[in-house]
Amino acid sequence: MRIVHSLKGGAACVGLNHIQNLAHQLESIFKRLGEKKSEIDLELENLLLYAYDCLRAPLLEEIQIGKSNQEAALEKAQPVLARLEAKLSLNEKKKTDATEFLLAEEVAQGLSRLEVILGNPNVLEMREALKAQVEIFRKLGELSDLPDFVAIAQTTLKALQTNSQADQTIGQLALEDFRAAQEAVLAGNRHPDGNPCAALGNLASSPSFEDKVEGEETLLSSPSPHLPLSPKAALHLGVRMDLDRLELLNNLVGELVTQDNRFLLQNQQHEETLEVLRGCLNRFKQLERAFQSWGNQLSSDRNGINKVELSLNKHSRSISHRDSHRSLPAMRQTLTEEIAQLEEVLQDLGLLNQGFQKILKHRQKNIKQIQTNLSQARMSPVGELLNQFHRMVRDLAVKENKQVRLKLNGVKTLVDRAILEKLYDPLVHLVRNALAHGIEAPEVRQAQGKSPQGTITISTYHRGNQTYIEVQDDGQGIDLEKIRASVIARSWLSPTDAATASKERLYEYLFSCGFSTVEQVSQLSGRGMGLSAVRLQVSTLKGSVTVTSEPRRSTTFTLRLPLTLTIIKLLVFSIDARLLAIPGAQIFSIVIAQQQQIETSQDRQFYYWQGQRIPLYPQSLLSAYRYPTVFKTSQSLPGKDWKKLGKVTLLLLSRGEQFIAVKIDQILMEQDLVIKPFNEAITPPSSLCGCTILGDGSLVPVLDGSALVEKWLQFSESGETVPPLPSSFTLPPPPALLVVDDSLTIRQTLSMTLQKGGYRVILARDGWEALAQLRQESQIQGIICDIEMPRMNGLEFLSRCRQLKGESLPIIMLTSRSSEKYRQLAQQLGATSYLTKPYVDEELLSILKTIREKLGLN
Repeated sequence: MRIVHSLKGGAACVGLNHIQNLAHQLESIFKRLGEKKSEIDLELENLLLYAYDCLRAPLLEEIQIGKSNQEAALEKAQPVLARLEAKLSLNEKKKTDATEFLLAEEVAQGLSRLEVILGNPNVLEMREALKAQVEIFRKLGELSDLPDFVAIAQTTLKALQTNSQADQTIGQLALEDFRAAQEAVLAGNRHPDGNPCAALGNLASSPSFEDKVEGEETLLSSPSPHLPLSPKAALHLGVRMDLDRLELLNNLVGELVTQDNRFLLQNQQHEETLEVLRGCLNRFKQLERAFQSWGNQLSSDRNGINKVELSLNKHSRSISHRDSHRSLPAMRQTLTEEIAQLEEVLQDLGLLNQGFQKILKHRQKNIKQIQTNLSQARMSPVGELLNQFHRMVRDLAVKENKQVRLKLNGVKTLVDRAILEKLYDPLVHLVRNALAHGIEAPEVRQAQGKSPQGTITISTYHRGNQTYIEVQDDGQGIDLEKIRASVIARSWLSPTDAATASKERLYEYLFSCGFSTVEQVSQLSGRGMGLSAVRLQVSTLKGSVTVTSEPRRSTTFTLRLPLTLTIIKLLVFSIDARLLAIPGAQIFSIVIAQQQQIETSQDRQFYYWQGQRIPLYPQSLLSAYRYPTVFKTSQSLPGKDWKKLGKVTLLLLSRGEQFIAVKIDQILMEQDLVIKPFNEAITPPSSLCGCTILGDGSLVPVLDGSALVEKWLQFSESGETVPPLPSSFTLPPPPALLVVDDSLTIRQTLSMTLQKGGYRVILARDGWEALAQLRQESQIQGIICDIEMPRMNGLEFLSRCRQLKGESLPIIMLTSRSSEKYRQLAQQLGATSYLTKPYVDEELLSILKTIREKLGLN
């Protein structure tokens, strides 16, 4: 009734008189309906829904078209409203009798009490008693539908509140107004023009002089208007925003998340550089201690000092003439001061890095809060959609002569608006399917010992990063024999295959286009398009739909949808030296299996997990769409390569009770990333739902787990053998080179040069990391190595590398040491070539090409 009242007021403000009239009549009907004590029967329910439609239709026309036929709207509504008036007028006589009783008894006694109160000389008691009695009159007026009594009472209470010195006058005026209103109603005029008298109205609108002074003092002593309001007085303001602009903001947050991942990678490299600088300082300190020890030994021998100074003056060309005459103790002191200054600079860098880390943590926290709040701003309660189904279920049940109740659970669950807008059609199909195929007729249900009224339950909830919507009915369940008969009739399966087909396989045919178990087509079912449309629409939302059923008890369709279509947590892994990603919520489990646990049967591989025989998804199906871009290796891969330990990493994916396992090489990371859709110019396979960007700028395709399971089911049901990799898609892997250098600048420069030359680059910061990469990567066909490096220098690495890999692996030393002594030493240890910095890109690539041709490498 309150909503209709608001519609009436709004229509009056904009001049829609016909809508105002309809809303006013419907408001009166709702008010009478609220006073009735009898239950609402089917006839009354139908009339109320028809009246609602009569009001809704012209209102929608005004919103969508800008005009509506006023006469036609009123003409259509009057018969329905007249029938409602007639049905609700049965209690009118009782209501009139009750009103006359109240006016004759209660109001008369109240007027007498009011006269007694006005004769009381105690002003304070008079004021409180007046308020109490006037409040009683106001309640009686509301109860008996007497608006004049309510208006007089409200004006009187306002006058008493506004004027503190005129209680006697206000009470006397109110008494006269109440008595006049009583006499008019008893005379038969239930809606007289008995508004409060002008004198009483004036007292209610203008305070006395004393009240004005008190009000000004109160205003002066009131708190500042800038202070926050109390929780009760606080207003929650809202604004409307264009959905396209909200989508743009969401995309910008996605870009911010991608940039943040790049920022984290740069920060990691910054910390590595700082660690290298600390290592340099430690080596300087060691040299300083050795220099001091050497100086102390020479201090007792003046001739030794003179010889050292002469030697320094002879061979040091970078020292000025003035500095060359410094004594050895002075140079030692200078070295000590320079090291101390370097240590102070390093401490400053460490302090700045600590502050930088704090800012970084706050930044990540703020980005996460922005992402969360913006995602929630994109969301709406699913009840906005589900509440529309009550009317549809009720109308369909009446048409099908069934008794059905709709039950909604989780109506406050938040769903992305982009998903919510596209859920209406799938849910309509599922609800209609439940009512047509699931819920039995009342007499059938009673014969089975059930309640004659069936129940359709729609439940919504979050689990992990996904939203679940379940549509369940307590009907007869799914008849598998009817499915088998229909499949055989369509020649989709032979009678033998249909008899041995599993329950899950038969359920899959329910979603096939044109499939139906109903013999006759009706307006509600029979064409076999509903469930096919459901799966198609849910698939476009990157979700899945499954079905479970118990004969004669229930059927449940479960929709599993991503929480949002933008930023989600992705697991990044590698297969055949290429990166792939998959939403973490689509992974049922990650298993590290022994190689002997993988069995092969009829050219297919299987893994036994918890008593289940799970097929391995053929890698040739994934590799049939191989993209030429290999992943960048600006840093060593963080994941552990279980393949080297004789173990297999498996990702278990599921759809309902169907499981498959995807065999991967290495898991790299799990991170919040943005999924970007493919451009229209690209036709990706159904197993890919988009692409994401890592922190180093690498583009990684994102797999759709549900689509992989569905693709495998189609492949396995067809009985085909695992296809080999098509030769037209086979790309030879690029040669891998290992670059070893402690300088980040050199590593990145060499990486870009070699990648342009068609090489895959693996990076290491020193000899220790390089040895680890050699043990991990078996495809390395060449090494470019520096000499001066922390922990293990290039010469030591060269020696150990020859012991590990022999003489066949080409190793090029690239260093700033141009001395012939170092060149000869490197060649003696097994270096294939020796280059000095700075180098020329073309010269380096030419030497690599020549070396590879001599060794017969592709």
